[in-house]
Amino acid sequence: MTARAPGSTQSLGVLNSLRTHLLLVLLIALNFLNFVDRYLLKGFANDVISDLGLTYLQFGLLTGIVFSVFYSTCGLFIGIIADHFNRLKVIAAGAMIWSALTALTGVARGFPDIALARAFIGVGESALTPASLSLIKDIFPPRRLALVTSLYYLGVPLGTGFSVVVAGLLGPSLGWRGTFILLGMAGVVLSLLVLLFREPRRQSGTPSAINFRTSFQALARTLAGSPALRYLILASVLMQFSLGGDVFEQVWLVNERGFDSQSARLIFGSIYLVAATIALILGGLLADWLGARHPQGKLHALLIAALFLVPTLLFRITPPDLPFFYVFAVLSSMFASLTIGPYYSSIQELSPAHMRSTVLAFVLLATTLVGFSLGSAVFGMLTDAFTSWGLAQPLSVAMMVVNGIGLLSIPAVLLAIRHHKGSELPEIAEPLASARGR
Repeated sequence: MTARAPGSTQSLGVLNSLRTHLLLVLLIALNFLNFVDRYLLKGFANDVISDLGLTYLQFGLLTGIVFSVFYSTCGLFIGIIADHFNRLKVIAAGAMIWSALTALTGVARGFPDIALARAFIGVGESALTPASLSLIKDIFPPRRLALVTSLYYLGVPLGTGFSVVVAGLLGPSLGWRGTFILLGMAGVVLSLLVLLFREPRRQSGTPSAINFRTSFQALARTLAGSPALRYLILASVLMQFSLGGDVFEQVWLVNERGFDSQSARLIFGSIYLVAATIALILGGLLADWLGARHPQGKLHALLIAALFLVPTLLFRITPPDLPFFYVFAVLSSMFASLTIGPYYSSIQELSPAHMRSTVLAFVLLATTLVGFSLGSAVFGMLTDAFTSWGLAQPLSVAMMVVNGIGLLSIPAVLLAIRHHKGSELPEIAEPLASARGR
């Protein structure tokens, strides 16, 4: 056996590190485009509602349940596939699907057309995050997990904020239809770049053959054996429900706060982009710092964010002529993003290595379908009802009701901390292993 030269070993290590970080950059770019495509409809809310003659409820369904039913339910099956198959190929296929349907959104002629496109965008996008976070857990050390997870989730503020900004920049020249087509084509290119990378080695070893029944049984055992995981998911569902009305922000700013569409897009898209990006990085650093000092440290970081999130959302509804209006616009964006690093790094640590994508897919099902999408639909129904009752500011009243539900997330986080034992996996590893071996 020939010993490898020290210089060769060092060069190989540098090359592997470069590949690892390039893969992370590509995953961040895909997540960025994922959220641009997902929330571009929000950026063009006034244009799409007017052009297609939609009601508030129909628009709430498009941005919520129509997308999320397919995103969350298909995501659970795709998460199982990602635990047993090449994760990079799963990501590439998903990106190709959602990008093609984003482009087709640009030719929609009515609610049925755009609803069908949104459904299949949900199918494609459901492949990205479970497989990506599983990859991240395999290629980065635990001491950096919350920070790297937060970096991946930079796609949320950057993509969501940019979706509003790009609507303001490209809308006047390309219109909402041309913008959807252009971004869909960009996604097709990124999906092909994923295939240039090689699948990293899994911490759980070589995956077994796919067995959906066994995987669902293992998932049930995981949830039954981990109270902390259950309460953590509940907390996120409640937080996401309270954020469900966010898709109506542009409509609210124009109709009830006196902004014109262009100013609303550029000002508040930029506020969210900058504030949320800073908060994401700070949240990851805080979670890693507290996690290194206490077994429940990451959950304590989540609790800090949860304590401030809902109050800042409620105070954001103040009139725009008060200086606090902009202060709370910044703070609500920051605390919403501050939760992400602590939350998803905790989920990853509480998930068995051989079914991490499955657990993450279930988390996305719960938070997206039961949380954000239900919140969006309820917000739309409340707004339609309050409008028919003759309320002067129906969107603002609906926002107060939906945002207020998020206060219930605080006791859920406290219960997760109470039941967290540093690592609950040893207690459930044996039944999971037996389920996998059947």
